[in-house]
Amino acid sequence: MSRPSSRYVVIDIGGTKIAAGIAHVDDTGHVAITHRTQRATPATDGGAAVLDAVTTAACDVAAAARVDGVTPHGVGVASAGVVSPTSGDITYASDLMPGWGGTRLREGLARKLGLPVAVLNDVHAHALGESRVGAGRDVTRFLLLAAGTGLGGALVTAHGIDTGHLGVAGSLAHLIHPLAAGMTCACGATTGHIECVVSGTGQAALYNRNLPQGTSPATGGGDVFTRYRTGDPHARDTLLASGRALGQTLASAAALLDPEKIVLTGSATRCGEEWWQVVREAFRADALPLHRNLAIAEGLLAGDAPLTGAAIAAHTACTRDITKEKTPTPSKDNT
Repeated sequence: MSRPSSRYVVIDIGGTKIAAGIAHVDDTGHVAITHRTQRATPATDGGAAVLDAVTTAACDVAAAARVDGVTPHGVGVASAGVVSPTSGDITYASDLMPGWGGTRLREGLARKLGLPVAVLNDVHAHALGESRVGAGRDVTRFLLLAAGTGLGGALVTAHGIDTGHLGVAGSLAHLIHPLAAGMTCACGATTGHIECVVSGTGQAALYNRNLPQGTSPATGGGDVFTRYRTGDPHARDTLLASGRALGQTLASAAALLDPEKIVLTGSATRCGEEWWQVVREAFRADALPLHRNLAIAEGLLAGDAPLTGAAIAAHTACTRDITKEKTPTPSKDNT
């Protein structure tokens, strides 16, 4: 049996964009991405439209790679939503991607591409990448929080990603904080989920909630940060209040999960040193004494983290399948 390929189609499905490429995984686990492509996610058009866009991106990348003599032998997918670890279906998705829940993602891609497909949640993929070649590689147990359009989390242990019973372990977005009281979460709750004020969408909603007279509404977290950098005092108050709420929530999460490190990543965490200082100070003020010196670090892989994790998942799955094929079946005479 030949050695399994180290080249995989990798896809990152988010609420605003779909990124794809070819991942090259070497013997040390290092991942390099080539043949990149990106397109907007037709999130409001329903699950079928998103799956069609994902399939088209994957086929385009695979075709471009084959023109260059690169033959992928598997697919790794990092997707928004809750992913069934057994079927690869999207079992739940928030209102940020209406209709994505119930999509048979693994089956649809495998049928179209004719390749084995590994699917995992995008934040779980993000954490897997950071655990192998990023900010979590020096510990065996860490908590990762990814704040972009939405908010996601993952718990990494010595055994890998702890997905929990239904695949939602690490969902810090739905912990409650008083700053978010009365704000509607993407999951539909109005009880004050932290995502409502910490994600990029949440930072904009918080800014717009008490908008000073004559001020135009913010369009997203990036817009709030731009206004902060230009001296907007309301933007500064918004980002620091959001960071303080995050630090307090992380203190509660640390008490529950007892990680060795906390890793923060995503576009909504790129808010400058003042924001990071507030997050860490709020964490230390509310943390258990044993956790007050816990490192809160910035992720190292940035936007490539989900693709990296998807590549590792695909490589692991394909390697395992090859190993199974090489294992002889005991004959009846030996049983």
